[in-house]
Amino acid sequence: MHGYPASSRRLHHGLYAVHLPVTDMDRAIDFAVEKLGFELGFGGRGRLSAPLLFTDGDTRWILGLFQVEQQQQPSSGTQTGTCLS
Repeated sequence: MHGYPASSRRLHHGLYAVHLPVTDMDRAIDFAVEKLGFELGFGGRGRLSAPLLFTDGDTRWILGLFQVEQQQQPSSGTQTGTCLS
């Protein structure tokens, strides 16, 4: 395709990001670090958002957590604020 090598045609080049709303930032960070193997990125704790990083070979993941107020369970068809990129 267009004369470029296959590896340069990939959209993400091994970097993936997921962003999730959370109501308990400390608990979400603890889970991602202790159970999923992420590392807390820049900024540290005590903020309204937190980037967490995970590397597996040439693939890198960023888990972005952002603090939201606790709400009722969303009904079907409700936007949750979850973003995959």
